[in-house]
Amino acid sequence: MSSTKNERRSVVIDLTDKLALSPDAAFLFQNDLNARASLWEGLELLYQQTRQLEQLLVPGKLEGVTSYVWGNIPGAPLQVLRRASCFFDWYSVSACNFVSLTGWIAKSAGIAAETESVYRRRVIPLVLVHRNKIGAHTSRVWPHGDGIATQESSNFRQLALADDRLVANYMVLSRSGGGQSSSSHALEPWSLTETHETLRHRYIADPVA
Repeated sequence: MSSTKNERRSVVIDLTDKLALSPDAAFLFQNDLNARASLWEGLELLYQQTRQLEQLLVPGKLEGVTSYVWGNIPGAPLQVLRRASCFFDWYSVSACNFVSLTGWIAKSAGIAAETESVYRRRVIPLVLVHRNKIGAHTSRVWPHGDGIATQESSNFRQLALADDRLVANYMVLSRSGGGQSSSSHALEPWSLTETHETLRHRYIADPVA
């Protein structure tokens, strides 16, 4: 039988968890799936921009050699690194929206038991913390009970080059005084490009390297 433009098809929304919408459910959630597709395109763009910068900074990886650079990264003007730090912020917000929407669709369609918030914390825990304390609003402005070290770290935007990947939140800041101490350990380091490559395998049937 020949297909038509109105033919309904099932849609896999999570390959790792084996979450698939029936044709009727996919039709019901088509607007949400379109929004999800738009978010993914934005994430792909941020990945490509960041990966290109990483490859410029590390044109060739020497076998058996691991390098870590924090602060002034050779070959990377300050303006470029400032832009890259924004990539991490934008990525964290859009990635949380994408993963949350996926979890919400799955729960609403009855193909998953966990809520979107539980699903989001499970899939991208480090990105979620970055989004909550830096990307969407800084802890410095909206501390919500965070210690002074986390507050100050949220505006300390230096990226590190760990081997061949740019990494956010690489440094742990500690503060002490007046009989109290705090640490920014809640802001764990994460790589935008490694995170996205992992998400590709979860959500894209034939991920492009």
